Amino acid sequence: MPRETNEFYDNLRMKIVYYRKKSGLTQSEVAEKMGMTRTAYAYTETRAARLNPDFLTKLAEVLDISPAVFVERQSIKPQIASNERSSYTATPFAISNKEQRIIKMLRMLSNESYEKIYEIIRNEYESTMLGDD
Repeated sequence: MPRETNEFYDNLRMKIVYYRKKSGLTQSEVAEKMGMTRTAYAYTETRAARLNPDFLTKLAEVLDISPAVFVERQSIKPQIASNERSSYTATPFAISNKEQRIIKMLRMLSNESYEKIYEIIRNEYESTMLGDD
């Protein structure tokens, strides 16, 4: 396989794993939604060269992303390296479905958009909690 093709499929595998983790889903959960076993799904994360457009379209739907993400030539490596918030850890309190959707949406934003939203929330929080004088 030509080097360019290998790089494309390596990037595709990284995107699949990245967006699955970003969505907060396990391999088992994605496999169930895709109608396949966890083992078969795990194989797709290591053998992306065998994936067809219908599979990627369904996977994008499960991960709540655009299918175009998978075929873009742009590498995901810089996004993975710079995205500190991609490693989500559970909080000691319950998170509502709405809060989970907000978190999911925040994770899909560019760093610039994320920072703008963060500033809006922080300013609103401070004015509410500390009061405007």
